[in-house]
Amino acid sequence: MEMKIFTLSVILCLASVVVADDFKTIEGKEYKNVKVSRVEPDGIVLKSKSGIFKVYFTELPKEVQERFHYDPEQAAAYSAQQNAAGEQRQNVRELEARYASFQKQEDELLQGIGQAKEAKKHERQGSEERLSKLDLAAAQLPALYKHLDDVRAEKDDVKRQLQKARQPQPQMQAGNLFDGRWVGTINGHAGLVQFTLDISGGGTVWSATSKLRPEGRGPRDATNDGKTMTWYWGVQNKEVVTFTPNPDGETALMTSAGPAINGMEGYNASGIFHRTSP
Repeated sequence: MEMKIFTLSVILCLASVVVADDFKTIEGKEYKNVKVSRVEPDGIVLKSKSGIFKVYFTELPKEVQERFHYDPEQAAAYSAQQNAAGEQRQNVRELEARYASFQKQEDELLQGIGQAKEAKKHERQGSEERLSKLDLAAAQLPALYKHLDDVRAEKDDVKRQLQKARQPQPQMQAGNLFDGRWVGTINGHAGLVQFTLDISGGGTVWSATSKLRPEGRGPRDATNDGKTMTWYWGVQNKEVVTFTPNPDGETALMTSAGPAINGMEGYNASGIFHRTSP
């Protein structure tokens, strides 16, 4: 459904161009000439020419923790959520493998039953040796049918487990999913930008302001499907933004993607936002 973008405060926390940065852990390990690709509740994801690294806030000095609004409780909750999601994915993979195994057994049993039935149909034809083999195959029919019933019962049980395992974690009620004040950072065309989103009305946002744009942005049209808000902003209003609260009700994933424009490279960025007030 179509919604109006109502209140959104944006604070530019670094320079207006994407610049490289240096980080040093409390153990003395250095990450030089890196860019912050993503900020998560428990750490920052860094990108350099040699690869992508995640450095946890517990490894970084206090000033870096404060710069990225590190909250130990939120980090612990996020880690627990990620671990639970990982366990869920592993459980689903194992159940899928079991289901495929039972499906293969069922197919092989059906093939064997078909051959045995065909043998029974022609058990009086052929040589004595052939008749002996056909009689043996036909005699196996009851056992094959019993085995087939057992395999199908186990396959159905695994199917029920798989359907349950694939179910998403319980979501918050729709009225509370978006409401509140959210704070996070996105590394886009303007560099690393900190946003403060004031959302009300089940997912409506009014304007966007920053130190460089005190007059603000908005209101803008947005869509809200009950799980994700989507809107456009930025240079020539061509940057698409999505905002998806997580089941914990305290964090949300915001993505922003912009094309190459006005001499600036295109980008795809994401960041974890934290609900600071209901």
